[in-house]
Amino acid sequence: MKSIKKISIIIIVYISVFITGCFDDLNTVPLDEDIVTSEVVFDDPSSYKKVLAKIYAGLATTGQQGPAGKGDISGIDEGFGQYLRMLWYHQELTTDEAVIGWNDQTIAKFHEQTWTSLDGFIFAFYSRLYYQISICNEFLRQTTDEKLNERGVDNSLKAEIATYRAEARFLRAFSYWHALDHFRNVPFVTEQDIVGSFSPRQANAQELFNYIESELKAIDTELKPALSNEYGRVDVVAAWMLLSKLYLNAEVYINTNRAQDALVYAEKVIQSGYQLDANYKHIFFADNNKSNEIIFPIVYDGINTQTYGGTTFIIKAGLGGSMRPADSGVNEVWGGARTTKEFVSKFPADLTDIVVAFNPGKTSSHSRLLIPGSFQEEPFDGTDITNSLTSPAKNDIYEGYRYLKSGDEFVFMKNASSTLKSKYGDANSDGNLELDGPNIKISSEGLYKIRVDWTKKSYTIEKETWSVTGDAVGNQILPMTWNAGKKVLSIKGQFSNKGFVFINNKNEVLGDNLADVILESNGSPINVNGGGYEVSLDL
Repeated sequence: MKSIKKISIIIIVYISVFITGCFDDLNTVPLDEDIVTSEVVFDDPSSYKKVLAKIYAGLATTGQQGPAGKGDISGIDEGFGQYLRMLWYHQELTTDEAVIGWNDQTIAKFHEQTWTSLDGFIFAFYSRLYYQISICNEFLRQTTDEKLNERGVDNSLKAEIATYRAEARFLRAFSYWHALDHFRNVPFVTEQDIVGSFSPRQANAQELFNYIESELKAIDTELKPALSNEYGRVDVVAAWMLLSKLYLNAEVYINTNRAQDALVYAEKVIQSGYQLDANYKHIFFADNNKSNEIIFPIVYDGINTQTYGGTTFIIKAGLGGSMRPADSGVNEVWGGARTTKEFVSKFPADLTDIVVAFNPGKTSSHSRLLIPGSFQEEPFDGTDITNSLTSPAKNDIYEGYRYLKSGDEFVFMKNASSTLKSKYGDANSDGNLELDGPNIKISSEGLYKIRVDWTKKSYTIEKETWSVTGDAVGNQILPMTWNAGKKVLSIKGQFSNKGFVFINNKNEVLGDNLADVILESNGSPINVNGGGYEVSLDL
């Protein structure tokens, strides 16, 4: 994902006190050169957007350097105190959906439902929420018309700052919603409260609900229209979505049914231009900024937004055992998060009448040759090690199938590289590979069998068609078609209580000798009970 740049400054807010004495020079500055006051920060016109970026970054990072160090909040481990990680802890570990296999402090008490007000994880999340609220408040104090006029801010920048203010109000409402959702009656402070030594009043659930609702409605015309803001910043649809969530849970928050209001704003979201991605897994890709499904992302990029929380935690904690880190785009597994056996038991143990799963067989242990190309869903690079040909004999002869369209291009690589380092192409279209040679291009659409002899640096590519035949279909030869959604060949039809095999245009036959969903050359017919079937072939 793209990054939100952070600014390495500390905004100091003076405490207003009444002092009598012989000194009248109260307009002092900090002696520490590393401390910068709000008044000095906002003398720079570019700082308004940078401070707004810091507010957004507070949802992703925990301090002024990543993944830890110079933390925003003292006394809290930065991994434990990250916004998204704490939100996940509170919303998932307290249910029957998830547990975590660690003994960190009091983490087991979340699943056991035995936490107390002294719990360090609860304190960390509570502190993070109010840190976010406090910096939103200060940003709003420093961007009033009065302050902007004092600083001589020009009208064009004022117009931008008006949008920044609306976004800060959304982000404050967002954190107050989490406070309402998790803690109910909480301290309540806005930019209208004078900074100083005082105890904030406690708002009840009804007051806080009304405030969040009023804030989100007030900024409806001040936020940018749908899909018109920079990636990572909210637009008006985010406010509609949050209102819908607020109303949907109103019976829990304030014992009032607001389902009709939730429906109104949900329909506004549906009609806004955001759309569900045609391929669900796209929203989990590193480049999911290209998806029109995500309304409000917390952005990470691995360099500028490093943390021990966030997506680092969610991905690494959910991996363990024999799972390969590289398959999920990470460098290690933490072996923590998992679901409960009760959750698994909700699914039927016998899947016979539901689906026969594809069996990867022995290919998972074969050596691989990467084949990055324009046909892949990920960017045209060599980081996806699952996008490969395999060598069953481990003799540097690699084979595999790809469905390719006219104009598709690809290369071959031995080692993963996002920059296509050490790629091999074909300079003369003669089946011989050259280092850094031109991409191999396809002239006609179809399913191709690709074979590479890496020792000789040569390759062949042949188009194949496949059909179903056998007693189960009256010995007809029924062509299979490409299913782009499932990325398999498939056919639907009526099958009798007999067997069938797969056959290609070269009369090569595939059957299943062991009834283990792994095909063998000239293997036995696959027996089925009579009825209607969709048969898929994954080559």
